[in-house]
Amino acid sequence: MPLATWKGFDHKQRMAGAKIIDTAIRVGKLRPPAKCIRCGQTEGEILYHTDNYSPDQILNCLEEVCWQCHYRIHNEHRFLESCKKYWEDIAQGKMYPPRDPLKRRANRTD
Repeated sequence: MPLATWKGFDHKQRMAGAKIIDTAIRVGKLRPPAKCIRCGQTEGEILYHTDNYSPDQILNCLEEVCWQCHYRIHNEHRFLESCKKYWEDIAQGKMYPPRDPLKRRANRTD
């Protein structure tokens, strides 16, 4: 299933950006994401998020986020109230359960 356009970057550009990030991690230019900068989560699926998929900028515009925070970033416009509550909970120190990356991969259908 193709990725939706995000901040003007289409599926092809986003996939190219993901490849740049993966390559940078593989060759040691970028360490694997380890801690969510939004909520502090260190367990489960932590990944890089960016709003800029330009090949010459992507590695300078990354933030490490857990799956829960990443989901909220991409869905604030659709689920405003629940996302607002989530960010308020995080600000108060609430920690949501981590997502197991192996479980997510096992459930993929693409």
